[in-house]
Amino acid sequence: GIELHIIATILSSKEYFSKKREKENLEKKAVLIKNELNELNNKLKTKRASLQHTAEALKKINRILEDFFGKSQIYLEITGTGNEKAGYILKRRGKDAKHLSEGEKSVLALVHFLIKLEEEGFNKKTGLIVIDDPVDSQDGNFLFRTFGLLKRQLKDVGQLIVFTHNFEFFNLIRDWLGERTQKDNSQLYFISASRVQNDQEIEIENLPELLREYKSEYQYLFCRLFQYAEEIKHLDEPLVANIGRKVLEYFAGFKWSCRSTEEFTN
Repeated sequence: GIELHIIATILSSKEYFSKKREKENLEKKAVLIKNELNELNNKLKTKRASLQHTAEALKKINRILEDFFGKSQIYLEITGTGNEKAGYILKRRGKDAKHLSEGEKSVLALVHFLIKLEEEGFNKKTGLIVIDDPVDSQDGNFLFRTFGLLKRQLKDVGQLIVFTHNFEFFNLIRDWLGERTQKDNSQLYFISASRVQNDQEIEIENLPELLREYKSEYQYLFCRLFQYAEEIKHLDEPLVANIGRKVLEYFAGFKWSCRSTEEFTN
């Protein structure tokens, strides 16, 4: 008993028990700090991976944008590399891009779509891709560039479906797919909407021969007017005036080459 008493007295005088509690508290804090450090390392790895993914995506996007607009015209830069979430900002000739035209917006949306096709294991060579009127609000210059972009990026897709109501763009797609018709069973279809009493009826048919064989829609529109006049095929009344106007404009354009509406009416 005397021996234990002496040991306890010595330990108490040396503040053994308080030091032991302090050690235990420090060890607990060390565990918390270690866990926090591991969590920060995981976040850092995630951020680096995200940043790398964003950087790779931007490289691909910028290559296509440069191909379309030219070098340094419109491109993306990485932002938020600090505490913020990694992202990107649109630039035009070194400055923040503002007031984009509708055509430029449509091109950016299309480029983003083309890049997204390469994510999550999508295989373009076996996949189905549907594009709905990609040249909406584009002028003639952008229209031809957009067609070239689609032809380069989607030339080897498994199945491609393109919708458009732009006749100039349709001609380009028709000629492109027409070259492939014999090789891969490409087909050209015509979708029309008509009123049946109070309902709207949608009809899908093979592309009419007059649109398939001629580069102008004049022959097809004239045929539709003739069929309507002879009561061969129905045509909605609002379309009669519109088609009649276009036929007259086409005819006057190559018959008299009028420079103005006034000159034509005289």
